[in-house]
Amino acid sequence: MRAHESMTLRQDIQSSSERRGWRVVILLMLAGIAGQIDKSLLSLMVGPIQKDLAITDLQMSLLLGFAFAVFMAVASLPLAWLADRSDRRIILAVGVGAWSVMTALGAFTNDFTTLFITRAGVGVGEACLIPAGGALIADSFSRDRLARANSVFIVGGAFGAGLSLLVGGGIVQWVSSGAYGSIPGLSGLHGWQAALILAAAPGVVLAALIALMVRDPRTVAAATAKARTDSVNETPSVGGAARSGGDASSGGGDESIGEFFREHRTTLLTLWLAYPLASAAAQGWLGWIPAHLSRSFGLDPGHAAVYFGLLILTCGAGGTLLGGYITDVLFRRGNSDAALKISIFSFLCLALIGALTPLAGSLTAMLCLLGPFFFFAGLMAVMPTLAMQLITPPQYRARVIAGMLLAVTLIGGGLGPTAVALIERLLGSPHSMGVALALTAGVLCPISALLLHFARAPFARSLAATAGAPLRRESTE
Repeated sequence: MRAHESMTLRQDIQSSSERRGWRVVILLMLAGIAGQIDKSLLSLMVGPIQKDLAITDLQMSLLLGFAFAVFMAVASLPLAWLADRSDRRIILAVGVGAWSVMTALGAFTNDFTTLFITRAGVGVGEACLIPAGGALIADSFSRDRLARANSVFIVGGAFGAGLSLLVGGGIVQWVSSGAYGSIPGLSGLHGWQAALILAAAPGVVLAALIALMVRDPRTVAAATAKARTDSVNETPSVGGAARSGGDASSGGGDESIGEFFREHRTTLLTLWLAYPLASAAAQGWLGWIPAHLSRSFGLDPGHAAVYFGLLILTCGAGGTLLGGYITDVLFRRGNSDAALKISIFSFLCLALIGALTPLAGSLTAMLCLLGPFFFFAGLMAVMPTLAMQLITPPQYRARVIAGMLLAVTLIGGGLGPTAVALIERLLGSPHSMGVALALTAGVLCPISALLLHFARAPFARSLAATAGAPLRRESTE
């Protein structure tokens, strides 16, 4: 009877823990959507901003890319170090609030320098989301449910990218009409200023909800352990000696993280190269497909934004959610390297789609290729973070995830669009964009697939080595 009651209690605890975990996932997904809109909205208002602030094309390019990406990459590691050592709920709430406030402050800038500072602040704030959020989610779910939770978290980026084109475009059109003038505090502002303030508002609300509704399992475990220790210490023991308990939070483990990297360097370095190279191909496509559609098929930017938004919201988001579900199913069936297998399959499909690009002789044919491309890009989107979560002990998980984020940001964001432009320049024709896109995906994706194939054995060893350190700490309360 006691065994049955104990089993029932444990099941109730696990069910309650996962309910709290899904609450975390939903809030972080919404934060991802808000962050993507805050990040992308500026690109929809280039003309008005340049006119009002007398900003050149070069300065605008720095605001759209460098100011955000570089500061996000630089801030990701120190923020991840902090996330491994303190309450991740606080870090996430402060980060979401910070990037929202910096987005709103951008509305009150009057020159390039101050607007650059606010965009850099948006990047620093968003640097905490994936490392701290990924580590928090990994502590909230068992291994065989982690991929699906991650897919819902990561899909916020796809939803945000699509909504930034659809909803963001709607905000721009609405403020361009001057209808915002009746809202207190917005009258007298330019349209782009009002748009930034309106876009920032949801993030401030989400920051408050994260602070109030999220509980860090590590902090809860530490408080529980301290309460147990205090209870034991209050009870006199034989000889008057009091028992003492360890720190359940496990801290940051700086003394052993170097040993972890040395032991798993083959796995980490291979994954940190494979996924960023595939990301470079995907980001090259995202950066230059609109120009290709315009130059080759005469599609205007407004219609291109609508097509892109719908494809990302449907095919991209659908691929991400399906990828998480399939990975969990395969993991439960004993395929511990399911994340790598699905990634390899996705990379090869992306390479094939890329190779077909120059053969697309019409807009319809090109859009038929874009749908599957976004689907398979979404399918593998959840895998880099998942792979880091599975092979990393809890005490340095945020830093290892940040290492992947840094590699994807620098290699993926830096190499992809530039590679497409350089290849087109070498080909010497403004109409050779399709060939440049084909070569980028056709070369980088197979290399990524080959790297992951060679990583399967070391990944299995790393997974087995960390199997003794559970993804989450189980409570027996």
